[in-house]
Amino acid sequence: MPVLAEVQDRLKSGSNVFTESGKWLWPTKVRIPTGDEEEDAVPVLSDLGIEIVHHEIRRRYRNILTSSGVQAIKAIDILDALQRHKVVTRPLSATDLPKVLQSPEARSLLWKGINAMLENARGVREQSDARKTISECSLAPGLDGRFCHAAPFIKTDKQTSDLFSSLLANATFLSETKVPLFDKLCPDFSASLALEELTRLDAAIIEAALRQGRPDSPTLLQWFRR
Repeated sequence: MPVLAEVQDRLKSGSNVFTESGKWLWPTKVRIPTGDEEEDAVPVLSDLGIEIVHHEIRRRYRNILTSSGVQAIKAIDILDALQRHKVVTRPLSATDLPKVLQSPEARSLLWKGINAMLENARGVREQSDARKTISECSLAPGLDGRFCHAAPFIKTDKQTSDLFSSLLANATFLSETKVPLFDKLCPDFSASLALEELTRLDAAIIEAALRQGRPDSPTLLQWFRR
């Protein structure tokens, strides 16, 4: 039997994949990163509990590993890991995040890795399903300093968020507006969306806010005319 075929057969027959966490696991229980940004996120993904092929092995035997059952990192892997840490569907302060995600640098690596994973998804259906899955994770930073799932967040520039945030108390604006991941997960704050949010408010609340200059009426009208 050729050497590569024998290695592949052994990989399929038992717990023969060594991971970054120091475990030997079945190939189907292990994931392999694709591309530089997923590679950069491996320390964070591994600390979250996702079992990743050890770097010395994946660099040399990627084709054998994938043909033996090792899969690319999927959105469900990230959701499952974050569910174990209770980082889903609820607002969290930075100190409530798992230790590995408490630094801005680690969060940035994770955001970039997830964004790359979404771009690697094949087909419109798979991409859509992956975005919906990731949207459940409490990774999006709001203006109040908390992290929440992406569904309620709106993406816009600081000038617009400053203009509307006092009036639309229930609208949630992202504090990070230049992260490609959130371009995929969060809608832009358009004029139509602004009107939709405003029509939900009681007219008396809007009148009182405008009388107090929250926001300034001419500036608000200018924003809609832009």
